[in-house]
Parts: sequence; C-alpha cells; structure tokens
Amino acid sequence: MLRRLQGRDVCEIGCGRAGIARTVGFEPRSYSGCDFSTEIMRSNRQTFPHWNFREIVEKDRLPFADQGFDSVFALFVLEHVVWPDHFIRELARITRRSGEILIVCPDFHGRLEMASQVLGRSGLSGREKLQRGQCLQAIHTTLVGRVLAPRFLRRRLANAAVEPVCLMNARPSCFEQEFYADADAVYVTHQGEIDTTFG
Repeated sequence: MLRRLQGRDVCEIGCGRAGIARTVGFEPRSYSGCDFSTEIMRSNRQTFPHWNFREIVEKDRLPFADQGFDSVFALFVLEHVVWPDHFIRELARITRRSGEILIVCPDFHGRLEMASQVLGRSGLSGREKLQRGQCLQAIHTTLVGRVLAPRFLRRRLANAAVEPVCLMNARPSCFEQEFYADADAVYVTHQGEIDTTFG
C-alpha cells in the first residue's frame, strides 16, 4: 500500500493519531487525515505541521472538497460506520476520477460472525460460561453463535453482492461491556456488497 501512495495526494479517513505518518517509506506528495477527535487532530497538527488534519464535524460529510485526492484510504473504519453505502459514496466524492480508494476491513461475511456481537444476556462467550458452571447458558450461546447466527447471516447476505443490504449489528458490545478493539463494530462487512456499492 505504501508503494501505491508514493508521490500522490493522499487522504486517510479515520486517521486517529496518524500512525502511518511514522511508517518508514511513507512519502506522499501531500497527506490529509480526518477523525472525530478535536484533541487528537490538534495533537497531530503539532506533531506533523506540514500535513493537513481536520475534525469530522458533519456526521454525513467528510471535511474535504470534491475530487481532491489521488488516493483515499480507510484502515479498519468501514465496519464501524452506521451508513456504509453513504460513507463509500463520500470516499468516492473526494477521490479524483483517475484516483483510487483503498479499504481494509475485516471479513465478517466470510467468517459469518461479528467481533462485537453480544450473545446471551451476560455477553460472555460459551467457553467462559462453561468455566463458570453455567452449562445451559453455554449451550445456548454456542448454538446461537455457531449455528443460528451464521445461518441467519448466510441467508440475509446471500444476494448482497447484487443488491446491497448493509446489514447492521444493532447490539454491539460497547453498549453493555467494557470497551475493547472492535467493540463498536456495527456493519457486517461484505466484499461483494462493497464492490457493488462502488459500481
């Protein structure tokens, strides 16, 4: 990916603390990044004064002009987006016609599961429930997680590459448990659906 970004006008959506800026070999012509945190964007501007950092203020619009970048990329952002089809159209809006969009996200559709899906009332895994002696709850969680949920996802997403459905996880772990990486993932990412949305 770094080779593809060399010498180009680049924009990173969901840049956080701009970790890519610290990567050896990252040499774009220009770099812009955006995220929701005003504090982190302010810190990035101080650390990297020669690059452009902006806060995302409007929930439905990225803070950049139309067709401003050769390469737009989002690393592990799409699965956290509530309106993925609109988000993808926004990526396209700020990308030049001859440019490219790079998206890296988990293969939730391929795994037929969600990293942040709460199963059962406690949110514990089947194994954790079994270790606590909660045998019936462990069986229920395992049945839902290994059999019922995958069947539901397979059926619901069967034609998503033809007719996008943008399936959402309405009960992410972040609402009920201590936060961890991907606890707020809501979109069941699907390669075919993403490709179709770009089409």
